[in-house]
Amino acid sequence: MLDKNDLNQISTIVTKIVKKEVDPLKKDVKLLQKDVSGIQGNVRVIQKDIGVMKQDIVKIREDQNVIINFFDRAYLDLRTRVEKLEQIVSNLTS
Repeated sequence: MLDKNDLNQISTIVTKIVKKEVDPLKKDVKLLQKDVSGIQGNVRVIQKDIGVMKQDIVKIREDQNVIINFFDRAYLDLRTRVEKLEQIVSNLTS
């Protein structure tokens, strides 16, 4: 049968083994927590940048539509003028 001294020795040995195995794991967990915190910070920065990019894209699309509308109107006006000139030239040559 085991006496109190034997149990204390077993407890000491188990404690040493557990410490030997668990302490490196604790260090690894702390490093992982630090890494995750850094990644979370980077994700926040990226999300902010994406928000700015989305706003820029919206502005570019609006500007693009303004440019397209301007040139469409200019083209239609020019086309109307050319058609009138063609009609006048056609009437003069007939």
